[in-house]
This record gives sequence, C-alpha cells and structure tokens, in this order.
Amino acid sequence: MEGKCRDAQNNDWKPVVKYENVGPAEFFDPKDFCKGEYKRVTKEEALAGAPCRVYADGVYDVFHAGHARQLMQAKNYFPNVTLIVGVSNDGLVHKFKGQTVCTDEERYEAIRHCKYVDIVLPDAPWTYSKEFFDKHKIDFIAHDEAPYTLGGQDDSYALPKSLNMFCPTERTEGISTSDMITRVVKNYDGYIRRNLSRGYNRRELNVGPVHSARLKTENVIKEAIEQTKEIYTNFKEAQVNRIRSFLEIYVPHVPDFVTKGLDAISPQGSPPGSPRRMSVSEDASNEEE
Repeated sequence: MEGKCRDAQNNDWKPVVKYENVGPAEFFDPKDFCKGEYKRVTKEEALAGAPCRVYADGVYDVFHAGHARQLMQAKNYFPNVTLIVGVSNDGLVHKFKGQTVCTDEERYEAIRHCKYVDIVLPDAPWTYSKEFFDKHKIDFIAHDEAPYTLGGQDDSYALPKSLNMFCPTERTEGISTSDMITRVVKNYDGYIRRNLSRGYNRRELNVGPVHSARLKTENVIKEAIEQTKEIYTNFKEAQVNRIRSFLEIYVPHVPDFVTKGLDAISPQGSPPGSPRRMSVSEDASNEEE
C-alpha cells in the first residue's frame, strides 16, 4: 500500500505544471534494493569519474540554506554522483532529538524539491549497518565530521568512517533549525500579533484569552498612535501651506527669514530636474529689477 502511495506522490506534480520539464526527486524504488552484498565503488574510482551513489541524511526540519548547502556539497563530492537523501520519520526524531516543526511527510516533500537531490529515502534509520548500505547500494555517506552522539551512540557515523565510506562536508555557520526556532520564540508576541491580524483565532495559536486580549489592545493602541501621527502631519502641512499662500498673495515683500522659517517647518518638495521654486523675497527682487 505504501509503495502505491509513493508512486502516486512521484507523479503528483505533473497536473499542476504546464510542461513536464523538471519534477521533484522521486522516492526510493523498492525494486532498486540489492539482494546480496553490494560491490562498492572506491574513492579513487569515484574521483576518476565512475558513477557512484552518495547518501546524505538528516531531519531537515524547517528546510533552510544550511541544509541545501550540505546537500550541494554531497552532490558535488565526485564527478558522477547520484545523491540519495535519507530523512528520519517523526517517531525516531521525537524519540532521539525532540519535537519538530514540520511532520515527516512535510519534511520528505521539502527535500524532494531541492535541486541537488536525486532520490529520497523516507523512514531513514538513526544508526547504520553494513546490511543497510548493501541493501540500498550506497557507496559513500556524506555528513559533517563532528561525532554525532544524539540517541546514546558514541558516533552514528563510526561505521562508515571505519569502512572508508565517509565523505566529510562543512557546516554552514550562522544558520540552523534551532537558530530559526529561537528567532520565533524570541519574537513570540510579534508573530502572535501577526497571525491574529491575519484571521487566526487564539485557540489555533494556543494563546489564552487574557494574553490574546492584551495583544489585540496593544495592536489597537499602536494603530491609533500611527493614525494620530498621520493626522497631525497632514494638519501641520495644510496650515503651513495656507500661511505660505496668504503671504505670497497679500504680503509679497515678506522678509526672507519668514520664508526660510516656513521651509524649515515644511520643506517644499520638487520633482527631480524641475526648476527650483523661487522664494517670495527672490520674486520681489526680480520685480524691482
């Protein structure tokens, strides 16, 4: 049943495009399993251009540029790479690493749409065995070199390192899923206000009635302050313009310092390239000449 579901997902992009030029990566085909011991490509052969299969794995929650750059490195580790990406399911991730933002199916789908990925392997294991590498015909495994000890293991990548299958990649500093979640937590009230204003109710956001009322009140006050500022600015500009018009009509020889004072209060803007507007005193001087 799951195989039929994955087959349907492999083709679900076609009805929503005009031309079927490029689609997302496909899920691993069970027919591609190796039934015996797999003969691996060596690093020397791979570097010389032999086709090879590189495996990268992760949780890939809230898929971001750091994830993409890891997969970019894995895809370009050798000249002729088929990149298989394993993504652990919710059961394993919640057990060993903690709560995720996205579900496993959402994480699979995000990975499928990364340009470097050729095949997605759902329900990826947390630890590895030679049988797993043989079954999926994996030549190499790519990950950053730091020991990965979550889940009580000394290093989840100890086995591929011992088999000379390990291909170290570099982490992207300054971005991680944990960093992104921290940003949301840090600006919690701001995101709650944002979604309340977009029509979400407090129950959908898991916000209590008192907190929700406080945020809504703060939004109303903020909007009122902004409206008051706009009204005051418009009123000030209108009054200055009335005074300027009165002086230009009825007091053409008004001292220059008055005009400069009005310009300081409300500068007269003019479009780029248009002639500079003469002050009242300059008009008067021209009339005398």
